[in-house]
Amino acid sequence: VYGKTLEAMLAIHPGTEQVFVVTSLPNNGGQARENIDRHELARFDSELKLTYLTDLPTSELVDKLSHAPPNSLVLYVRHAEDSSEGGLNPVEAASLLARVSSVPMYSIARTYFGQGIVGGYLADHEVIGAQAGELALRILSGARPETLHATNASLTPLFDWRAMERWNIAPARLPPGSD
Repeated sequence: VYGKTLEAMLAIHPGTEQVFVVTSLPNNGGQARENIDRHELARFDSELKLTYLTDLPTSELVDKLSHAPPNSLVLYVRHAEDSSEGGLNPVEAASLLARVSSVPMYSIARTYFGQGIVGGYLADHEVIGAQAGELALRILSGARPETLHATNASLTPLFDWRAMERWNIAPARLPPGSD
């Protein structure tokens, strides 16, 4: 998912020099997620600067993304914040960060579609959950786990025309088969 989305981002925005990767998990657990992100994106290290914004407070993310340099993009993985003043869930965070970002923001999860992200190869967690449930039911019905094969959730390149208009992205630049 990461690689295909970043490939699409670079094809849509030739000349990209830097990508900010936004990740946070509760209790500053984003470092483990960042390690996965780094592994998934390692093949791009030689062609662009990947800057990981991990477990930062929302105010710092707002500042960094609102001042992102030209020829950069944002890959939003997840961000949430709990505070005494109230919380910010990942969908609200995506919406806020997409609004303030000075550069286009993409993601890997369909959950954030319609929140200001341009798009990407978006994993649909509802479909993934349904597939996992089907496997569990088969096991409970007596199937041996070693005989079952996980199915790959289809990844459709999905792009929001409102965000495309905001960033002047021509539909012809999108990957084939995009919705």
